[in-house]
Amino acid sequence: PIEQMVELTRKGYELGFETGDLLFASQGPLHFAVLSLTAGLNLDEYVNQLTEYKVVLSVLDQSTIATYLSIYLQGAINFQEVLEEPVRLLGSHFDEEAYLPAAKAAHDMTGRHWVYSVKLMLSYHYDQNHMFLQYISETEKFSIGGPGLISLATDQIYAALAWLRLYPDLRPVAKKEALEKVDHSLQLLEIWSQSAPATFQHMYDL
Repeated sequence: PIEQMVELTRKGYELGFETGDLLFASQGPLHFAVLSLTAGLNLDEYVNQLTEYKVVLSVLDQSTIATYLSIYLQGAINFQEVLEEPVRLLGSHFDEEAYLPAAKAAHDMTGRHWVYSVKLMLSYHYDQNHMFLQYISETEKFSIGGPGLISLATDQIYAALAWLRLYPDLRPVAKKEALEKVDHSLQLLEIWSQSAPATFQHMYDL
């Protein structure tokens, strides 16, 4: 279950410090960020824990991982606060307008994968239907940056939900394409649910 995976990220962080392997230790908070938001951890607890991890990793010059944590940290804060532009990752922890051009120049596929994963989630929860197609396209484009990560699964479930929300207002040809997209997402979720039913079966059922 995903809750057990979250606990393993904490243990990995502690073990890395105990053995002096800072690179290994830094992977714990990174996976904690992705898994805990997906698991629905209390946002106050999530923000506090992620902020603590970010401070420690920044001091240890693990700047890339700290930046990745900032993406999810800003996303969580956007869920908490009332904002004029709730899908825009711009705040005290992260500035997408500064980050994205730099990430493009550095060919950072992983960071952009997470940026658009979070933006797709935010756009769905805040009913920003006009943004769905852009963020679905971006998550598909940068999916190569997230192999083996649960964020790929959350991209699929939110893409399917977004297509279904758009469906009633689409033209007949577009409706057919939308259902094909949803079916593709369901096929992937069904495959993943066979190996990890406690994590993915409810996503498929939804």
